[in-house]
Amino acid sequence: MLKLTTTILLTLLSLIAYGQISFSDQTSLLSEPIFNSGVAIGVVDMNGDGLDDIVRYNQGRDLNIEYQNAPNSLFSNYNFGNVHTSSEWSTCVADIDGNGYNDILVGGAYDDVKILTANNDGTALTQ
Repeated sequence: MLKLTTTILLTLLSLIAYGQISFSDQTSLLSEPIFNSGVAIGVVDMNGDGLDDIVRYNQGRDLNIEYQNAPNSLFSNYNFGNVHTSSEWSTCVADIDGNGYNDILVGGAYDDVKILTANNDGTALTQ
């Protein structure tokens, strides 16, 4: 019984010691590190390169995609511009049209749902 208890205790201690995830502030790698918005964002691979990109809105209206590049490198920015004149409150990202690049479904308060589709090489969006 002592052997079993010792084994369980050592296993739990090792999980605590090695199971920690650490993060470092890499905000300075974003092209626009300060956005004034508290609305929905998405973290998803937008261009099919296997790296997570950041889909976010400045002031709830101006859509920006920060494309992740090599580790510790600056992100590349794509500014779609205003999606609508009022704030957008929800974002859903998926390849709606099946062309291999993620599209964005977005909606706000009383301003209908909008679909932004990626072009055939994933470099731009069309509403």
